[in-house]
Amino acid sequence: MNRLSYLDSSRGLASLAVLLAHFQLTVLPQYNDSWIQKTPLKLLFDGEAAVLYFFILSGYVLTLSIKKVENPNILFYAKFILKRIFRIYPAFIFALFASFLLLKFIPCQTEGWLSRYWTTLPDFTALIKQVLLIVRLPNDPLQRILPHDWTLSIEMAVSILLPFLAVASKKSPLILLLFSYSAIKFLHLDPFVWGFSLGIFITLLTTKKDNLQVNRKWKIPLFLIAAFLLFTGYLFPETMQLADKVLIHHKSWGLA
Repeated sequence: MNRLSYLDSSRGLASLAVLLAHFQLTVLPQYNDSWIQKTPLKLLFDGEAAVLYFFILSGYVLTLSIKKVENPNILFYAKFILKRIFRIYPAFIFALFASFLLLKFIPCQTEGWLSRYWTTLPDFTALIKQVLLIVRLPNDPLQRILPHDWTLSIEMAVSILLPFLAVASKKSPLILLLFSYSAIKFLHLDPFVWGFSLGIFITLLTTKKDNLQVNRKWKIPLFLIAAFLLFTGYLFPETMQLADKVLIHHKSWGLA
């Protein structure tokens, strides 16, 4: 699959938003309740929105690679899973062990938001357990060296199922959304999986040129709907929290 540079760029902007979100929480906690949190500027450092976008993008790009294969078989599936393992695990394991050594030999002094983390250093056995992303032992992020690795856990778990979901939903993408929605609502599947489902859904609507063909007259209304779904949560957080009982993540819809 040819690289889509505009998606790489958007991924970079989302990464920057995550970085700014953690910077604000750690260094500028006084802005937690400031006016800027209730304006569209919040999107610049909205870590949750950025993570949701990562999931949508993963669902989109991974499904795009599957969509180009005419007859996916066991060999293709094995290659797909191995690719995901080597894409995620080497960097994760390096970061995990490097962080372990840093915490062991250079005590970490943290304040504010970060002070909740790294209060105890796990032994080597506990460290090995943390290598198991999908199993997640221990599951409490406060007891993990890389507490934000929960996103990788979802990436790996969904990657195992994604080829089946993409192929099964090829003729009727709406089935995928209904299946995912039901699993989240009634089987307690992680709500962040919804982002993946939206990404898969968008890919299944694309043409052979990897483009969504949107009628010109729909572009502005779609943009306005997206802006409404993204920014209303900043202005009326309580209202959108109630709306999320139906929408799961209103930001995911806007980002998609």
